Amino acid sequence: MQTDILVLGTGITARSTIKHLQNHADRSTFSFAIAGRSKAKLNELVKELDLPASVLVKIVDVQNAEALDEVVQSAKVIINTVGPYWYYGTPVVRACVRHSIHYVDLTGEAHWIKAIIDELHESASKSGSIIIPACGMDSIPSDIVTYLGRKTLNSITQETSVPIKSSVSAFGYAGAASGGSLQTALSSFESVPPAVIQAANASYALSPVAGAPDAPFPLINSVNVPGTSQTFVGGRFIMSGVNRAIVQRSYGLLELQHTLSHSKASERARYGTQFTYSEFHIMPTRFKAFMHSLTLILMAWAFATGPIRAIIKRYLPKSGHGPKTVEELSKGHLDITNVTSAVGQNLHAVTTFKGKGDPGYYLSCIMIAESALALLHPEQLSPFARQGGVLTPSVALGDVLVERLNKEGTIQIESKLVKV
Repeated sequence: MQTDILVLGTGITARSTIKHLQNHADRSTFSFAIAGRSKAKLNELVKELDLPASVLVKIVDVQNAEALDEVVQSAKVIINTVGPYWYYGTPVVRACVRHSIHYVDLTGEAHWIKAIIDELHESASKSGSIIIPACGMDSIPSDIVTYLGRKTLNSITQETSVPIKSSVSAFGYAGAASGGSLQTALSSFESVPPAVIQAANASYALSPVAGAPDAPFPLINSVNVPGTSQTFVGGRFIMSGVNRAIVQRSYGLLELQHTLSHSKASERARYGTQFTYSEFHIMPTRFKAFMHSLTLILMAWAFATGPIRAIIKRYLPKSGHGPKTVEELSKGHLDITNVTSAVGQNLHAVTTFKGKGDPGYYLSCIMIAESALALLHPEQLSPFARQGGVLTPSVALGDVLVERLNKEGTIQIESKLVKV
């Protein structure tokens, strides 16, 4: 018997995702199973979360292709929380593509996303498998606020599309550092060829279409919120690289869609050839923004330098380190303001994305769970998304995901038109 959703993994994010699914308001409308390579850890999850017997438990090693094929075919949608994805993600995506199964994950590894696009996008399109990497804090907020900014600008007309000049996101957030994320960053410098990382960091590296040149990440960034006296100032955001890459892939997929169809719908969906995207981490002063950016640059240099990396590795928290209790998960917040501006007009969309709770361990798990639930109803998605391929959250799920997140209640997303 095929279950609706299979959650792959036994770590902190898997546990939080499973808990969200089990306690979901629509729990009676879907089934799910859990899978991992450790029977003991799976049994711990069942006991800790008091999962009913209807939640099937499956043992699988993602590096065993035959066993993985069998488990993947048992579900309609796979939620993959097993990282680093450069090591463990590709076999899972391959299995999903082979068997026309839909897939979501929490990766922030742009180099790995590029690898699966290059290898599997065409095959996924042929099989109808919808593959959506980066369905958590990386990179749903960045992708969705830009998508809504475009939609809000277009609300002034029913006939043409309002081209975007720029889209800027100011990130305010607080949350726990992830041992798994730090280990993933470290593994990238240790195991991924430098040329692969460099290629993935190039502008429009994930996009099928190149767009307008974007400036290098500045040490200090700012954005004025139209219609108010508010100005956000900040420094580099640690995940800006992968987030910008995902947003640029959305841009490119929409441009490609329009090239292929030349329909009114595809014209209104595209961002426009002058579109640029940037984001930054909000800081209280320009000096602190500068120091924050400088710190991130020095951290990257230290991680990339072998002898220094070896020393750092001794003191980094291990995978599995992070908030575990309800109280710990409830700490933290996410508060994003995006300003998307039209070309040649004093017309702007101000979009906010707010959530209460740890962004990485709590809000991300809500995002990925709701993405998976959306994929259970492909008839609600756009015809372009239903064709399959390695897509982005906004291109694949769009309004459906926004509505699901707002309905769930922990995350609130709003967008308004401002003329100044």
